[in-house]
Amino acid sequence: MDFIRKFLDRTFIRWFTVGITSLVIDICGFALGLEISKSIFIANFIAAIFSTSFNYLAHYFWTFGSKSHHRRTILRYYLNVLFLWIGSSLLIKLLVLNSLEPLIAKILSLLFILPLNFLTLKYFVYKQNLN
Repeated sequence: MDFIRKFLDRTFIRWFTVGITSLVIDICGFALGLEISKSIFIANFIAAIFSTSFNYLAHYFWTFGSKSHHRRTILRYYLNVLFLWIGSSLLIKLLVLNSLEPLIAKILSLLFILPLNFLTLKYFVYKQNLN
């Protein structure tokens, strides 16, 4: 029970709220980008621009209440985004090559990417203690 209470703390609830909003922005941006470009990588890049701008600011000021300067935090944030974007794009492409529709592949990839994102934001980007 302590693990569940610790895991479902205020930071997690805020991350989840920002994440749901970012998710909607990301999926809509991906659908729009795919409609415009017909390229999974370009569509995923367009989605990332919209969703990460909102996501960074909401997490910096609200979720994690970062005390770090933007210059340090934003560099880590964009390294995290780059890593997750590459992984997500490759996973989406793999799923599409295995006969899934691109939007379904995008949604399925998020099941893997989102938990990883929480951990990297909490312990790498905004550097909260592991205790």
